Parts: sequence; structure tokens; C-alpha cells
Amino acid sequence: MCQKSCIFFLKRDQKRRFFFAPLGGTTAKHELKEWLTTHSGVDSIVFVEKQAVTQSVYYYSRAIFRMLWQLGGLWSVVGLLSFLPSWLLYPADVVYRFIARHRRSVCLLPKETAFQQEHKEQFLP
Repeated sequence: MCQKSCIFFLKRDQKRRFFFAPLGGTTAKHELKEWLTTHSGVDSIVFVEKQAVTQSVYYYSRAIFRMLWQLGGLWSVVGLLSFLPSWLLYPADVVYRFIARHRRSVCLLPKETAFQQEHKEQFLP
């Protein structure tokens, strides 16, 4: 699931704005140091959106919707869901957490593909 999600976004990210790093990796530990102390139970996608002076952190379904918003084009229509209040996104989060919790038993560990090798600089430690 995670590999397929990364490939989905990388194929559509013409400007190469998205970078991926494991939550247990050095990049996440450095970039999300404070956030991880209060969100240690999150074992799913986390999207960090950096603006000029601030950064916003999104997770679960809001992270996916926000990334779709950032892709632009028709994807931004679905990305509009990222602006909904949390209580309206709760059902999507329940489904997302269920899939995330069971992804390791359903999905095999990915082998590195030629596509991933081509986008190697977008995978951070």
C-alpha cells in the first residue's frame, strides 16, 4: 500500500515537490521531533507542508487529501476535502486507520523498482 501510494504521487508530481521518508527514519526524527512526542501513536502517512515561515503537519486521510490538493488539476477537487473540519473527516480516518493497521499483513514488502530508482532523490533516509 505504501509503495503504491508513493508511486501514485510520484507519477503525478511533475514539479518533484514530494519527498518520502519513513517515520522511523532520520529525516522524520529531525523534521518531526516535537510532533512525534505528542503523536507517537500515528503509524501512517504524515504530510509536512512547509510555507515561508511555518509548517503544517497532516496525517491519516487529511494527509492524502492535502497531497491531492497540492497536486493541483482535477486532483485538487478531491483535495478540497482537506479543508473539512476534523469531525467530518472522522469516517474517512476510521477507514484509513483500518487499512493502515492491516497493510503489513496484506501487502508484501516491496522490491525496489526501476521507477523508484529513477526517483531515488525523492526518498529520504
